[in-house]
Amino acid sequence: MREVHLNQARAEREKFYKHGRKSNMTKSIKENKTWWKYSSVIIDGMTQWTTRLPHFRRMPSYLDRKDFLDVHNMGSIIENVGRFMDFNYANYGDDANFLLNVLHRDVTRIQEHRRKGDGEEPYPMPEVLYVQLDNVGTNKSIMLLAYISWLVMSGAFKKVKVNFLIVGHTHENIDQMFSRFSVRLKRKLAMTLDEMMEIAKECFSDGIFTTAVAKVHDLKTWFGGRYENVCGISTQQTFKAFKNEAGEVVVQYKMYSTDKKWLPEEGLKVLNCMPENLPDFVKPKAFSKEGLTKLEDLVDGMRTILSTTFTPTHEAWWAELLRKQRKLTEEGIFEEPNVPFVLPSKLHARLNAPLVHALEAPLRLAEAQMPAAAEIPARIQERVERAPIAVYTGKRKAVNRAARKAEAYVANPVWEVSFDQMTVNSYAVCFGEITGVKANDVCQFRVKLNGKEWSDPLMLVRVHARIVYAKELKYKYLKVKTYTDTKERRLGKVLAGKAGAFWENASDTPSTEPFKSAEILLAWNIAANEAKGCIPEEQYGQLIVALLAQRAKKRRIDNGQMEETEGDEDNSENEGNEEVPTCPDRSRPDQRCKDLDDGSDVEM
Repeated sequence: MREVHLNQARAEREKFYKHGRKSNMTKSIKENKTWWKYSSVIIDGMTQWTTRLPHFRRMPSYLDRKDFLDVHNMGSIIENVGRFMDFNYANYGDDANFLLNVLHRDVTRIQEHRRKGDGEEPYPMPEVLYVQLDNVGTNKSIMLLAYISWLVMSGAFKKVKVNFLIVGHTHENIDQMFSRFSVRLKRKLAMTLDEMMEIAKECFSDGIFTTAVAKVHDLKTWFGGRYENVCGISTQQTFKAFKNEAGEVVVQYKMYSTDKKWLPEEGLKVLNCMPENLPDFVKPKAFSKEGLTKLEDLVDGMRTILSTTFTPTHEAWWAELLRKQRKLTEEGIFEEPNVPFVLPSKLHARLNAPLVHALEAPLRLAEAQMPAAAEIPARIQERVERAPIAVYTGKRKAVNRAARKAEAYVANPVWEVSFDQMTVNSYAVCFGEITGVKANDVCQFRVKLNGKEWSDPLMLVRVHARIVYAKELKYKYLKVKTYTDTKERRLGKVLAGKAGAFWENASDTPSTEPFKSAEILLAWNIAANEAKGCIPEEQYGQLIVALLAQRAKKRRIDNGQMEETEGDEDNSENEGNEEVPTCPDRSRPDQRCKDLDDGSDVEM
């Protein structure tokens, strides 16, 4: 299994390299590819602990780094364009909105580079954008899907594809860029952000572009109310936005980039319409008065400790920073230049066809001479062919451990209760309103599904007899002794597990009813030395999973993601059997329910 996982990680990484080769002019021409159609960018963030200001080669023992100024560094590498580092203070959160601002700046950088071209003639605008991101929660968001849909809807690209490497295997060339910067910082003293950006430019001989981010556009509010609530995207590794045959911009996904089929076939419509006007700016978080006081004390400490090393230039830089931050804290005014939101150019920009042919012609090869594409190894194909997890639009629902178990049992018929498993003296939990029973309400109870939600009414029964030819059972409904909440008929795990939590009235006559697995969630036998009249802890946990599985399967059927199957041929009246995946106790083979048919029609 470990080898399969590593092979899948290598395949995902190779896909990223392939996108880079297609976007790189030299490598693409060697592989007989039309490089100008593609553009590739990888984005990642650097740890803030390394880039705090001021930065010392050797940290003075009488300064506390907790009081330093946090600086966040977001890096980007764009094929054919260059390396970029965007620096900002801790006023802006490292969230999905900030990531989209970085990606939008990279899009404008790509198009600006294409407009410059070779200095005389422009390069064609790319038709396809490949984006490689780190596999973290802030990157996988509905906002990202809305933004790439907007890029296609606005005509900037024909297709935008986003890839995420497998968790634990995300170290790439951009991490090497951060590593060189970190090593260089260890040898340098940086008192201001300007000095830190100059150090970054010294890390690579071919150069690097640095930017101090003054303002962040509020893309979240800009897209607000115009996109659908998409759920279940955290388990997918690849997304793409494009226009379907009807001209609508839709999003498809794959569990892995090596999967052959994109899901769903019709695509998900994430963005409903184009946003109006231009986005506003995000109001930065203000420093607390205590935080500003600590920064002032830090400046006084540097002035005293560093003496001549702390120059008037440093003094002026910190004084201006404190003035702006104090005005933001006390008056709510943020003094920064107005940064316009640049709309990306459309694809119908003038193409430089002669330049493209001149670059590609010398190394263009005939298709017959091209090597055949490598096949996906069988060990990876086995991993690829497993059933994908569906993505849907609608209200988001939290998934806990029990719910994940339920999803695994949804399509597994092994967990469904059959007539043969219901033996004399076995217990079963039924759900739904049971008619024809006196004092029906005293037999009902509810169990807790999660922190706030309780199940529908349930009942605990004991089998007294089996009528084999008619597939009928004789039950006695056990009454609940004590409730957690009498009015709501709630019964918690602790009360349900105590011996005698349920009691059986000896004077009651067993109720004869046809067997319907759709009404039975769980069935189990108990050993002679085990407590009677209760739901054991193990069965209580299985009951929760069965309830969640039943609800999950019903939701999938309602969404058209699963098709109902017919029941057994010998159980034609068992309609809806597949809707209730249940969890009988199979942990003890000697306690499994068995058919005790001794040849008679009625078993007692």
